[in-house]
Amino acid sequence: MAQRRKRFVGCDAERDRQPALEPARMAQLQERAPLLGRPALQLPQRLEPRIEHRIALNIIGVLRTVLWLLVLGATLGPCLDGLHTASGATWYPDPQFLRAVWWVPPLFAFAAVALGLPRLLLEQRMEGRVLAPTAAAVAWKQGLFVCGYALSGFLPAPWWVKLVVLLVFFVLSLWPSDTRAALLGAAGAALGGWFVEWQLTSRGLFFHRDTQLWGVAGWIPALYALAAVATGAVAKALFTSSPSRSAS
Repeated sequence: MAQRRKRFVGCDAERDRQPALEPARMAQLQERAPLLGRPALQLPQRLEPRIEHRIALNIIGVLRTVLWLLVLGATLGPCLDGLHTASGATWYPDPQFLRAVWWVPPLFAFAAVALGLPRLLLEQRMEGRVLAPTAAAVAWKQGLFVCGYALSGFLPAPWWVKLVVLLVFFVLSLWPSDTRAALLGAAGAALGGWFVEWQLTSRGLFFHRDTQLWGVAGWIPALYALAAVATGAVAKALFTSSPSRSAS
């Protein structure tokens, strides 16, 4: 009985060591295969590193996009804001430089990220991937946005006419292939943009000439919806053209 038990224990120990020896045996067989004139063994590929690699590349692409949006918002945003202050559509109580104040660049930097980044997340969630826009589509949407921004300030017309013009521009900006994510992002931007402007005007930080929406111009939601489409297109172009996305 003692010998039989010892033999059984030895078999169990040998069986426990086999999984640990498998990788070494597979490596030896792969090395010997060319010498025997046989093709090398094809080992199954593990999926976990590939998935982790793709996640890491997506994070890098998002961070790169956020950085560019911050830069573009802080530099180009105040220029657009200057169209409103120059036309008298908005003004600051104590302007410091070019009819603006020091917190305008960081405010527009935050606005660019708040408008562009949700578009990436919504499209990834709703469409399964971020669709790469063409350069012509990005230029088209940006052109409509800049024109709409200028007309909202300089167009000599009542506020509701500006609202209609901006809504027409918004519909045109959805061409050629914007998805459900664009509409959802525009709706969120229209509400969120009005809320931010309402908070700023109610605290006396700056003022609107048109005050239909509790001190905020009635065309502001439409302008923010148009901005969401235009900025979302830029964010998509930056994200899909990043080197990390090309590598994936």
